[in-house]
Amino acid sequence: MKRTQKKVHAAPAGFTLVEMLVAVGAVALVSVGLAAIFQTVGKTVTVGKRVSLLTQQAAILESQLREDIARMTRDGYLVIRHQFTIDCTPTDITRPLVVSAERFKGDTVGARPRRIDELMFFATGQYRTAREELIPGRTAQSRAARVYYGHGQKGAVTNLNSPDQTYSYYLPEFDDRFWYYFNGGGAGFDQNRPQTAQHRLGGKIPPNLGASSGGYVNPGVNYYASDWNLVRHATVLQRAVASGAGWPSDRPVPTSFATDPYANSQTKVNQVTSDSYFQIAGQPAAPSIFRGITECLPMTIDSGLDTRPRQFSMFWPSNKNGLKAGIVPRFNSGVVDIAATDLGEIAMVVNGIKEEPGKLSNGAKLFTLRPQNVIGLLEPVLPKVEGHVYNDSVAGFRRFFEKQTSVVGVGQIDERVGCMQAWMVNGFPTVSSFTTTSGALDAASLGNSTSDGQLGRQGARIRFEPTPPDVRGVLDFSNTAMGTSGRDASIRRGDVMTVGLSGIATHCSEFVVEWSWGQTYPLNANAKDEFGNDVGGKVVWYGRSLMGHDNNSAKGFPVTPNASTNAPNPDVYRYEPGATYAGIVNKKNSTGTLNLQAPTASPLYQPFKDDTAKSANMRQYQVKDWLVHGVQKRTLFGRDQSSLVSYFGYYDPSFIPDPTLGDPSAMPWPWPKMIRVTFTLADPNDPSIEQTFQYVYNIPDAPQQ
Repeated sequence: MKRTQKKVHAAPAGFTLVEMLVAVGAVALVSVGLAAIFQTVGKTVTVGKRVSLLTQQAAILESQLREDIARMTRDGYLVIRHQFTIDCTPTDITRPLVVSAERFKGDTVGARPRRIDELMFFATGQYRTAREELIPGRTAQSRAARVYYGHGQKGAVTNLNSPDQTYSYYLPEFDDRFWYYFNGGGAGFDQNRPQTAQHRLGGKIPPNLGASSGGYVNPGVNYYASDWNLVRHATVLQRAVASGAGWPSDRPVPTSFATDPYANSQTKVNQVTSDSYFQIAGQPAAPSIFRGITECLPMTIDSGLDTRPRQFSMFWPSNKNGLKAGIVPRFNSGVVDIAATDLGEIAMVVNGIKEEPGKLSNGAKLFTLRPQNVIGLLEPVLPKVEGHVYNDSVAGFRRFFEKQTSVVGVGQIDERVGCMQAWMVNGFPTVSSFTTTSGALDAASLGNSTSDGQLGRQGARIRFEPTPPDVRGVLDFSNTAMGTSGRDASIRRGDVMTVGLSGIATHCSEFVVEWSWGQTYPLNANAKDEFGNDVGGKVVWYGRSLMGHDNNSAKGFPVTPNASTNAPNPDVYRYEPGATYAGIVNKKNSTGTLNLQAPTASPLYQPFKDDTAKSANMRQYQVKDWLVHGVQKRTLFGRDQSSLVSYFGYYDPSFIPDPTLGDPSAMPWPWPKMIRVTFTLADPNDPSIEQTFQYVYNIPDAPQQ
């Protein structure tokens, strides 16, 4: 029997389990590698974008600072405030204390005091208002400006105790009502209550805005440092001129004026649009850069139960009535960037006015011979003085200005210096230091006050909003809150937009300004800094931080001593050859790892010591610490240390020339040779990441005499 054999075919070859596992593992390894590469590339791109963003912002700030400082003029003055974040106790606003500022909510890094310095000077060039044009062909512009750098303040949206504040948040007010009313609600401003805390940098909100006790609890709108913004505010200095009178004859009057009670006739239109000491080119203007003078010249008068402007003004809303007297355009508001003054008048005030700002009261002393209710709208706020600002032989000068009645010795404290410094700090746009410059709190040994004439707004800065608060609302012409005329709507749009135009660096968590005579520490004098490092031959910088800490806290190291005690508080390195800085000895550095020591005091500055072309009298001239940091340093509670001011004015009145040696009739006030600016920017998307930048600028030389 024949058997048939069936042919069996082998199964197709395939991957074994081991081979599959090896293949999958290889693919996984490649995938992980590719993912790691892409992740690294992604992180690199993200970091690169972040660095690029911060660097670009820093470059903009550096470039603008360099341009402004290059235009600095000594026809004005220079003031630097070296300040830490300062608050107060709820029950005593006269006792400020240094406070720590957190970077952001939930930050695991310990909070610390941060520098919120200010820099103010005057510059020449081409300057014009940031506000949009209101009168065709006319705009406020000048060849000179006050230039200010410092942190701005955002506003809180609501305030249950003051509905007016909510209104003013969305519709900013030229008269500073947003800041003026929030202390006492509808009752007006109460200088004895520290409720400004809800807006101060690093400040907290009191539990009850109507109470003066109870402690501060919730973070305010400007509490976190990563939310702070640096502003550059250029105030145009332009006097009112007769040519700025009336509506341009070649331009048609807007039809919307027909229903405007202040502008419904040609006469009223001309009144509304004329220049005055509170209006330039139809825009709100402060009568002066000095708050003490501006507050003495209100643009409003009482009229029964109402308040009316002295003269109709372009920016006065047609529905504005029933407000308080004493309304003036204020720089706090963030919408005013014009002052109806010039460099000559500013120099005249600083160098010779006979009353300190805090003694002006309602203007009775300053304007004794010319009552404020008869001051002409086009007349200078102060009497015109020709010639050198320190020449008191000019007719009419003695009526409003005075010189020291008795001669003091060379290098001795001169009472005029205190008055000069009081006016210089009064020229800051706001009462930005928490320390009130109140004469009652100062040593009265010299009989003069360093008050700035505007009590209460402690810690206020220029209002700045990164995002305009109500753009949609001001574009809505049916919005009756803006007023009842087209003129009102134009002004409101300008106000809302202007509060967002002064920013120069957003998310700026620290701003430090230092200065130098150009001196170096002696090489062989064992000069040390607070860390014990040798500083011989290095440049001496004034205004740097000397913050000492106590190692007694799990989160951060609180500052000790602070301004709430009477102990010396060397928080800032200052020009004072005799300084000991004893209060910092054995304090800790910011990490708590090193004991600090007293740094070597500053060397004496004699600007003409080696100039053989000068007389012996000039070569012996020494710059005194009180000329730079204040005749009255307000050492009460150590406040001069945590908010130190450096002044650089026009001339040193304590210098007594010797005509027989050919000395000049006046000694120019010594100015720094250099300024060093250090600022820190936070990443807007990740505030835990900060980058610090530092730049040095040369101060322009004084013109040859």
